[in-house]
Amino acid sequence: MTERSPTEIIHGIIEEQEERELILMIEEQRERQHKQEATQPDTASRRYYDFRNTFSKA
Repeated sequence: MTERSPTEIIHGIIEEQEERELILMIEEQRERQHKQEATQPDTASRRYYDFRNTFSKA
């Protein structure tokens, strides 16, 4: 195995940290999206609700 310079080691550490941060950001975004989807009615329910309200006002 080849010896790495201190600069190469530091760059490797920084790259690993950036990768971990990106993974964490993606996981947090997915959590927010799942929470948002869980609080919204599904598409079929919304369509039925909109359909019912459209004709009840007539």
